[in-house]
Amino acid sequence: FLCPILLLVSSIIHMPFFIHKIGPGNGPGSPLGPPLAWDFEKELEAEIMLKSANITWHKPVRFGDDLVIKSQVTRWGNSSFDISTEGFVLNEHCFEASISYVCVDHINYRPIEIPELLKNHLYSK
Repeated sequence: FLCPILLLVSSIIHMPFFIHKIGPGNGPGSPLGPPLAWDFEKELEAEIMLKSANITWHKPVRFGDDLVIKSQVTRWGNSSFDISTEGFVLNEHCFEASISYVCVDHINYRPIEIPELLKNHLYSK
């Protein structure tokens, strides 16, 4: 999808926004299904915490550039998962990012198994 650079930071660091924005235009026939609601963590009975993020910039992205972001889950663990993201402006590869998240229970903040709802939403065929 196309978005300004400000969405990049939100998408990479703020997981609820990322999960919501990963599926704009998704409908019943889409492999991702509809976007999750902003309060999806209540439904999951879990929280998704940022474990690590690494961004490598190859070219600058300026405010107002149309940024095409391609993301996919690259690893599923028991309680954590990794997402690989690449950004392009005018078909030029501008950055790549590796992001790791861990699912924790929302009471004790201990790692828990990744909820099936989240897996189904992020699963990429």
